[in-house]
Amino acid sequence: MILFIAFFALAGLGLLLWARGVTVGRTLLLGLILSYAIAFGELCYDPYFEDNGLPAFIPWSERWGWAVFLGGFLAIAIVPATFAATFIYRKIARQT
Repeated sequence: MILFIAFFALAGLGLLLWARGVTVGRTLLLGLILSYAIAFGELCYDPYFEDNGLPAFIPWSERWGWAVFLGGFLAIAIVPATFAATFIYRKIARQT
């Protein structure tokens, strides 16, 4: 659980760096927003999970908590991918 709280701290750091005009902060914040948005969209698309073999519905009041949990796991892969995509984009933009 502490890992997911750390991602919120990284989001705050990203906001501070973005306010100062640092590109790393923008990329970090974009990756975190993207990971949590994907997690919430995934939960809204399929709000059921299997609980001991029986499908259980996730109510709206609990979806935000589930999205934070899922988004933390997704951020482990999406944030580095966002940095890689930003690096590739800049490299292509410099060549043209």
